[in-house]
Parts: sequence; C-alpha cells; structure tokens
Amino acid sequence: MRAVSTSQSSSTTSVREDRTTPMNEKVGDLDTPPNLLVTPLNPGGHLYPPTVRHPCLIAGCQTWFMAHDLLGLRTVIYPAPDLAAATAWWTEFLGYGPYFDQPFYVGFEVAGYELGLLPDADVADGAQTYWGVADVQAAVVASVEQGADVHSPPADVGEGIVTATVRLPDGALVGFIHNPNFSLG
Repeated sequence: MRAVSTSQSSSTTSVREDRTTPMNEKVGDLDTPPNLLVTPLNPGGHLYPPTVRHPCLIAGCQTWFMAHDLLGLRTVIYPAPDLAAATAWWTEFLGYGPYFDQPFYVGFEVAGYELGLLPDADVADGAQTYWGVADVQAAVVASVEQGADVHSPPADVGEGIVTATVRLPDGALVGFIHNPNFSLG
C-alpha cells in the first residue's frame, strides 16, 4: 500500500510505503498532516475496500488541511431550457414530482440533496455542482485569490440560502452554497 506524506512547512510531497498504521489511529496533531493511504486496484480493476486515511476518520471531521472548508456536496443544478420537458423527464425517472416548481427553478429532493433545473443556465456550462460552505462570500474571495473569476456573485435565493459560482482558471464552474435548512437526516 502506498502512503503519501506531506508537510505544511514544506512544499514537497513524498511517497513511501506504510503498511503498519491502522486507519482509525490518529497520526500526529492537527498541525501535522497524516499519511494518506491510497487504495490499490485489485486484479479485476476494482478498488479494494476503502482504506483512505481521510481526516474525517482520524481527526473528528476537522478539514484542517484545506485552506477553505467545504462541508460536502449539496446541490446539482442542470440547465433546462425546456423546463416543462425536463421536469416531466425527472419526475418520470425519479417516480415523484418536485417539491418546488416555479417558472424560474424546479427543485427535487433526492436522498437529502437538491437536484435543480434552471431554465436560464447555459447548457454549454453543463451541470453546476454546489459545495456547502459556512460563508459563501469567503469561499468566493478565496477562490478569486486562487485565480478564479466570479461567475455569479453571492446572492440570497430565499429562506436564507446563499449561492455563488466561480469559473476556475481551466474554465470549469464551481458553486458554493450556504443552506441553513440542509440536513441529511
């Protein structure tokens, strides 16, 4: 099994063998990144059972290694120039209708996440994914500092939900959302 070790005080990354540290053992403190174990492919080309030493497994879900905390995926919005046709397709596919159905947006709740249809979205941009964040404005500022351009600035879209999108230097869109109503439970 390969392990990747990194250091915050150095810009170097080293790869070394590490077969001895259990997944659930805390390695070091929060100032020292843990070894991240990479799962090899088995002979059939499928991943073996998960063995990635993600900080959530070893440091109580503190994403200390990230410059900006992402709270997980929240929403996927599909461009829907023909909103009625897209709504009908998703309703048939999912087996139930949307919880929100307006001429400017249609929203389905799918396993605790939002699947949205947006008639004004650019089909060329593809589906827009939104990462949950505690502060959308701070996420946009951090993204711009890393070379992204603001695609749509932070906006309250109702019920305290704030969204924004940025275009990365490679052209991809990334969305940020703060939704005080979000719960997987």
